[in-house]
Amino acid sequence: MAVRSQIIRFILLLIIVFTITADGATDIRTHWQEGETRTYHFRMGIQSLGMHTARFVEAKEAPGIGVICLFEMDANLDMTSVGHDIKTERTCSLFCTAAGLPLRYVADYKVGTSAYSIEAVIQQGVFKGSADGIGLDSTFEIIIPPETYLCDNDFIAQWQMVFANLDLQLGDTHSVDILIPEDIRRVPLSLVVIGTELVAVGNESVLCTVVKAERINYRFYVGPDRKLHRVVEPRQGLVIDLMPSSETDTETSAQAGTFWRTFPRRALIWTVYAVWGLIFLAFLGKDGISRFDLWAVLAVAGAAFGLVFVVQAPVQREIAKSVFTAIGSKGAGMYIGAFVTALVSGTFQEALKIAPTWLNWYRLEQKPNLRLMMALGAAAGAGFGVVEACWLTGGAFAAGHVGLVSPVIWERLITIFFHVGTGALLGYGVGRRQLWQYWLLTAVLHTFASFLVVFLMQGFVDTIILLSFRTIFYLAVLFIAMGVLRKIQRR
Repeated sequence: MAVRSQIIRFILLLIIVFTITADGATDIRTHWQEGETRTYHFRMGIQSLGMHTARFVEAKEAPGIGVICLFEMDANLDMTSVGHDIKTERTCSLFCTAAGLPLRYVADYKVGTSAYSIEAVIQQGVFKGSADGIGLDSTFEIIIPPETYLCDNDFIAQWQMVFANLDLQLGDTHSVDILIPEDIRRVPLSLVVIGTELVAVGNESVLCTVVKAERINYRFYVGPDRKLHRVVEPRQGLVIDLMPSSETDTETSAQAGTFWRTFPRRALIWTVYAVWGLIFLAFLGKDGISRFDLWAVLAVAGAAFGLVFVVQAPVQREIAKSVFTAIGSKGAGMYIGAFVTALVSGTFQEALKIAPTWLNWYRLEQKPNLRLMMALGAAAGAGFGVVEACWLTGGAFAAGHVGLVSPVIWERLITIFFHVGTGALLGYGVGRRQLWQYWLLTAVLHTFASFLVVFLMQGFVDTIILLSFRTIFYLAVLFIAMGVLRKIQRR
């Protein structure tokens, strides 16, 4: 009887050990086969934005370490078609333990026209290595807690290591530490299991557990096999889907005919912006709105917006690179870099608006009065603001990413009347022969408005608070311009 009792206990112990091991999924190879490649598709609405591929190359035994797994990954993301100035290419080699904890990391990044790289090892709670490129110090060393997972920007498959080691039950909260090599920083996160949802995978649907990352607001969809099937970034409407192997070879990074299929929605948002801009122009352009030169200035200023990408963006990147190289990209360096970037934007864009206004004033033998000069400046602001809004959000609206009632569209609408207001002030300055003084004034206002974004990026304010403050600030600038106009009319 005693022997039989011991056998039963032994069997029960084996069952418990097996259950714990299976539930913990502490070996990558239980959910990702050696040689297997997974491909993720980035999209907004129907707009394809890029691909991310991750391959489990091999697993080998290493003396004194155990199993070392090698993953090769690449990611290409191009969001310019939906109104964001983001275009990246990234590749990496990740060496990790069987449990998915990082041991060594080598990566190359290309963001816009800037390229940089990083190489690091993770040993005894220290992330140590060297980096070369914008915003990164030449060497670094960061203390990290045990069981810190590596999840770099755009490499969605790296999150698979996190979720394979968590028991996801509805209502549970898991605290994890995430290491982001590209930013050289550690982020403690709370992962909350908020529900379940069906996710379409090819011709099938998979019931996934939905996990929300509190600090970054991402939502992860994990299948019953612990495979990561989808990631959603709600603020931008970015969706990242795991593609079925049958579709990987046939999927392309762009969809033929997308522009013309979405053209009616593009035309709608363009019309909304144009009408909005003309309404505010009418307030400041009365009496001169029928003049041909006013419409000519509007068209020239709109066309000049293209120089933002040709001149402003490269200058900003080079200046930011110099600042970050000199003082680093963390702490005060980040705020200084953000201020310099905002300063370049403010001075350059206000120069683009004042140029056609001044040229029109300069060519006339009989100089126009201040009333007309303010109308010409407002026209330049309207042309610049409307084209900017159409370019930055037209694609996102057409793709179904945003609706007419959304923070993204409102941000563009209030920016249009800010451009109209500063344009009118610039016209007044030209008419008074005080071009430099008013250009500097509007550049300071523009710089301040642009710099505010850094507080959103740092999490000090949310989108609604920032938009509310900007709305008040932009209206104040517009009312100042209208006050100047009324003062002129009373003379």
